[in-house]
Amino acid sequence: MTLSASDAWREVDDVAALATRVTPERLRRGALELLGSRAPGLAATLADADIRLFGVSSGFFFYPLVQWTEWEEIAPDVIERFGVALALGHMHYAIQDAHIDAGGAPPEWELASEAVLLLYLRELSATTGVGIDQTLELHLAYFEPYADAHLNDVAKRRSWEPYTEVEVCKLAHKSAPIGAVIRVLAAASKQSVDRANAAVDALFDFCCGLQLVDDLLDLPEDLRRGNATPAATELTRCSNLGVNELRKVASAPGGELDVQGFALVNGIAERTFLRANAYFRRAADAARRNGLICLTHAAESRTRQSQERYDESVSARISVTSSRGRSRA
Repeated sequence: MTLSASDAWREVDDVAALATRVTPERLRRGALELLGSRAPGLAATLADADIRLFGVSSGFFFYPLVQWTEWEEIAPDVIERFGVALALGHMHYAIQDAHIDAGGAPPEWELASEAVLLLYLRELSATTGVGIDQTLELHLAYFEPYADAHLNDVAKRRSWEPYTEVEVCKLAHKSAPIGAVIRVLAAASKQSVDRANAAVDALFDFCCGLQLVDDLLDLPEDLRRGNATPAATELTRCSNLGVNELRKVASAPGGELDVQGFALVNGIAERTFLRANAYFRRAADAARRNGLICLTHAAESRTRQSQERYDESVSARISVTSSRGRSRA
């Protein structure tokens, strides 16, 4: 199973080409330089931080830049400055995620969080030409569903109740800050509100599919950390093991393979890929209707791959259960 959010966009030609012109290292360096212009001490402490903190190693990072160029012609220097703004924004949300999912972040990151958020919002407004008041309003409008999605996950860690379909839909809202960026870009390029909302809705469907798959692939790690996800809560329901027992299995040597095996034989893998496939398919249809070229290509690719992974999971489950049946006989 190799379907993940991190590489979901790399095979899309426009994203790959843009990532070649506006390199991840230049964006990382630009973000640090901008932070250093206001807080040089903080920037110095982050100079050796993993590049993943800035988000620029992921193909997904480049999607808003490509979408903007689909809507209007943008000068290369503006695209790069906009990319630096996104890198700052990613830093802020990566620090929040470290708190929510891992229980904390390095002190240097904590101190930088507020500064990079303010710089991100200022640069987002300055590079797009959308007024700071409108930029802040869109940011706040999309922050509410972002926070709600994470609060729902936190509540699940206490109850470990399976996710309802409504709660699964909320998974997409973990990407709500990108929805705000798309709305800002739509305003900058004079797209109608209906067209902007359609773009965000299609992107959210795509992100929901990605989140479902990532949660499945991260199942052993999530169990070790006690993070409740659709895959993790379903495994506690389907298996004869409770949360604490599954955490012990995941933490033991070879436990990752054991957990993946549980997910396979209990049908969780195939159900996850089937559910993700429906979201990818819906995203592709909506993106196609609204002329979103890059998103259409990415969603169509994920639709095909999730169908392949579903077929593989079904075949593997049948093979394993048949083998066990013969062994017992």
